[in-house]
Amino acid sequence: MLPRPLLAVTIALLSLVPFAAFMVNGVVLSLAILAIGAPAIIHWPRWFRLRTLGFLPIAIGVLLLWMAISAPWALDPGEAGAKSLRLVGLFFLALLAIATVDCAPNDQVARMAQLLVYAMIGLVFLVAVEFAAGGVILRQAKDYHRELLVLGLDMTLSQYITWRVQHALTRSAVVLVALGPLALYAMVHFHVKRRIIFGLGAAGLAIVFYLPFTMGQVAILVSALSAGLVWLYPRAWASVMTVVLLSLLMGLPLLALVIDPAHPFGIDAAHLAPGLQHRLQIWHFTAERIAERPWTGWGLESARKIPGGGQVVQIFKDGMPLVDEAVLLPLHPHNVILQIWLEGGAIGAMCIGAIIMGIGQVLERLRPYRHLYCAIVAAVCGLGVLLLTSIGLWQEWVLALIGLTTAFGVVMTRVARA
Repeated sequence: MLPRPLLAVTIALLSLVPFAAFMVNGVVLSLAILAIGAPAIIHWPRWFRLRTLGFLPIAIGVLLLWMAISAPWALDPGEAGAKSLRLVGLFFLALLAIATVDCAPNDQVARMAQLLVYAMIGLVFLVAVEFAAGGVILRQAKDYHRELLVLGLDMTLSQYITWRVQHALTRSAVVLVALGPLALYAMVHFHVKRRIIFGLGAAGLAIVFYLPFTMGQVAILVSALSAGLVWLYPRAWASVMTVVLLSLLMGLPLLALVIDPAHPFGIDAAHLAPGLQHRLQIWHFTAERIAERPWTGWGLESARKIPGGGQVVQIFKDGMPLVDEAVLLPLHPHNVILQIWLEGGAIGAMCIGAIIMGIGQVLERLRPYRHLYCAIVAAVCGLGVLLLTSIGLWQEWVLALIGLTTAFGVVMTRVARA
C-alpha cells in the first residue's frame, strides 16, 4: 500500500507557504517541496514511464548542468560551485514532488488541491495582518536598527523599517501571482460559493495593488489578459507565445545594447518612472558585458561581481535627481533572458529556448481543459513577467516557488481529468 503524503503536505504548506508571505527563502519553500516529494521513491519508476512533462525536465537539467560546468571560470568560482549544488538539489526536490503528485491516488490528489486553497487563504490573511501591524513579525526576525546604522541611509528609523517591511512583503505578491490562479481554479472546480471566490480574489488583488510593487501589478494584469486571450483563442495561444518568447530570447540582448538608456526611443529618461530608468541602465550595461563573452558567458552568479557593476548611477524623479544612490547592476540583471546570456552565454540561451518549447508543448496538451488551461497560462504569464522585470532566476526561493507551482499545476491537471 502506498504511503499517504497528505500529512506531510498539510504540515508543510499550512505552516510554510503562508510563512513565505514575510520570510520567503529557498529553505522555507524547499522544505515544502521535500514534504510533498517524500514518498516519491515509490512513484519514481512509474513517473518516468508517464513522461507527463515531456522533455521539459531534461532541458532544465541540461541548463543546470551547463551552469555548473561554468563555475570554474565564474568571477567567484567557490560561490558558483556552491550555488550549482544548491540548484541541482532544488531541481531533484522538485522532480520528487512532481512524481509524487503525478502518481498518488486520486483521493490524495483531490485533498492536495483543497489544501492549496487553504494555504492561499492563510497567505492572504497573514500578509494583511503583517502589513496592518507594520511588520510585527519582521521586526522581531530582523535587526533593522543595525541595518540602518550599517547602510547609513538618509531616512529615519521608522521610515526605514516601513520601507523594509513593505519591500519584504512584496515577495508575497510573487507567491500570489504564481499560485493564486491555481487556487482560484481549485475553488471553482470544487464548487465553492462564488462570494467566497470573489472575496479571496479581491483580497489577493488588494494586497498586490496596495504594496509598492509595480511589476507585481503589471504581472496580475498580464495574467488576466493572457487568460482572456486563451479563452478566446485557445488553439493559437501556445504557438504564438512560444514564437514571441523565442524572438525575445534572440533579440533582447541586441535591443538592450542599441538602446540609449538616457534617451530611449528619443524620450528623455529623466521623465520616466525611476524604476524603469534604473532597469534601462541595468539592461544596457548587461548587454555590453554579454557582447564581451557571448558564447560561454561569465559563469554562474557572476552578475554579482561583474566589472563595473558596482558603480553608482543617477536616477531622476519628475526630472529632478534623487538623493538615493542606485548601483548599476544590483545582484542580477532583473531579466532572466539577459541573465542567462550574461552568465551562460549562447549555450545557456539555447537551453532556455528548449525550455520555452517544452513549456509550449506541455500547455498544448492542456487545451481540452479550458478553465484549467486559462488558470495555468495565467500563472505562467504572471511569473514570466516577474522573471523578465524583477526577480533573479538563481534565487533559491524563486526556483523553489517555480517547482511548487509546477507540482500544483500537475495536481490541478489530475483533478480536471478525474
